[in-house]
Amino acid sequence: MIIFLIKIKKKLFKSIFFKFFYFYLSHPFWFLKWLLTKLQGVNIHPLCLISPKSSIHLRDGMLTLGKDSFIHDNVIIDTQDGIIEIEDNVSINPFTVIYGHGGIIIRSNTRIATSTVIVASNHIFESKEILIRNQGVVNKGIVIGNDVWIGANVVVLDGVEIGNGCVIGASTLISRDTKEFGVYVGNPAKLIRFRE
Repeated sequence: MIIFLIKIKKKLFKSIFFKFFYFYLSHPFWFLKWLLTKLQGVNIHPLCLISPKSSIHLRDGMLTLGKDSFIHDNVIIDTQDGIIEIEDNVSINPFTVIYGHGGIIIRSNTRIATSTVIVASNHIFESKEILIRNQGVVNKGIVIGNDVWIGANVVVLDGVEIGNGCVIGASTLISRDTKEFGVYVGNPAKLIRFRE
């Protein structure tokens, strides 16, 4: 019984010290950044780790970052007047770009590999007489489910819902909704099998 309690105490000590105090002490500028964003109305859980080398732009949007989520180096998150909600235990790896125009929800326990692009917006380009930049945009939003693994260099387009438990292979273009626990690859994405 005593050994069991000692093991629990060690686990608690590691999770609290290494994920919280150690990170803040070794990245003092991150703590200042966290404090400033709290004052701007951003909801960042104290145990969410954000690299000081990442870039977060709020504009008039809103951002929520959940417990134990990790925003790695050189990630760009721009709300673009939308709402980006990243739930618990999500990792977003280097050089990923997330634009939240129409709103983005990334559910818990999702893994996003390097150089992924997630953009919740699309340009209107129907008229040849008007410049594309003057035709406006369509914002439908993106939802990424629980326990999803998105491989490197994936592009997720506006209006898409990625089902729970999906695996998205490297360099895949997601332009349509995916089925739960499906494995998708290709450009455009094709369902190759379901996880057993």
